[in-house]
Amino acid sequence: MALPREYVSGETHFYLGRRHKLIVNESSAQPSEVKLLRGKLVVTLPVADRAAVRRRLNAWYDARADEYLSDKFSEISGRLNWVEAHPPLKLMRMRTQWGSCSPDGVIYLNPALIRAPRHCIEYVILHELCHLVEHNHSKRFFDLLTKQMPAWESAKRELDSLAELILAGHEPAFNRTVSQQ
Repeated sequence: MALPREYVSGETHFYLGRRHKLIVNESSAQPSEVKLLRGKLVVTLPVADRAAVRRRLNAWYDARADEYLSDKFSEISGRLNWVEAHPPLKLMRMRTQWGSCSPDGVIYLNPALIRAPRHCIEYVILHELCHLVEHNHSKRFFDLLTKQMPAWESAKRELDSLAELILAGHEPAFNRTVSQQ
């Protein structure tokens, strides 16, 4: 079982599948910010209480998720012959799923995916886009997924094995529509 995050210097946090050591800087002379520097997530705040660090770090993750997941979604959907127009994309925190495709073709991605390895993110996006053709988990669905990503099963296993660690820092309330290019 993953221990709950304490948001103190020295603990590690995932970003795009890599662990980064958290460094908390308390400084009123510097702007409040989060930077990824040489394998470290540096959070600078005027007052570095744990709740403030958590809020600032989660806002940073949300911004990275908006940008990266939207870009990756556009890239992948743009190369699939069955996707004529980019389907709507929404980021929504989910406790037990990485993604979902509604019956009317809206794709939902869990923003916690920003903590997962890139190939696992690609697997989830592709999985949901395959549901635009086959809105089930039939043999035809898995044949389509395998044709697009032959190693999807290994990406799924890796993501499943990391789920508890990735979701340990996951904040429950978050829903946002992502703008499409």
